[in-house]
Amino acid sequence: MYPDPSYVPQTSLKNGTTLPLTDIQFDVMATGLSGDSLVPTEYKAVGTYSKTFSKQVPTGYTSKAIYEGEVSKNQVNTVTYIITYVGTEMDDGLPSYLIAISCVGGLLILGGLGLLGFLYLKSKKGVDIYNLIDGEYFCLGKQSIDVKNPLVDLNEFEDLIQSHTFRFILDKKVAKELYGRNISITLKDMTVKHMVKKRNQEYEFELDMGGVLDVE
Repeated sequence: MYPDPSYVPQTSLKNGTTLPLTDIQFDVMATGLSGDSLVPTEYKAVGTYSKTFSKQVPTGYTSKAIYEGEVSKNQVNTVTYIITYVGTEMDDGLPSYLIAISCVGGLLILGGLGLLGFLYLKSKKGVDIYNLIDGEYFCLGKQSIDVKNPLVDLNEFEDLIQSHTFRFILDKKVAKELYGRNISITLKDMTVKHMVKKRNQEYEFELDMGGVLDVE
């Protein structure tokens, strides 16, 4: 019903090799009335799976040659080096009042940076990321989302991930800005795309990143 890339298998097996999904083309197969307008109600997806292989071959060789004969070496027994320092001698210290001004200025700069950092973190738009562990979802952390290039990078939590199944909760502001658009979820060398289907509220969805992890 939706041109949602997450509905399409993310890998395909060809001659014993697993190929990742690299492109999807959606074609409208059916339409229906919504008010006075026709809207798509069914899509067909055509997926492209591909992978690049490489092979190393020799492009050059190293040869070793042995030379025989007599050689001689002239060696200098002693070498004297002279170092000359030029410039103006620096004062050993600053006046106490300059030191005090420097300390106060440093504290004000640190305080300003701390305030800016707090305001930045407060204004971050993001997604809460959960992993299914022993039948329950545990929060791995939160990531900020760039609405111009929406991406969730699960590799940040590689040491905490224990299963293929994830839950994502977009905050209300992000869900509103990404409504009807795709958000990319990346884990290792695989990227899965999911279409945001709700707005004006928190948006929650789950994905199975099967085939990406080797879970014991």
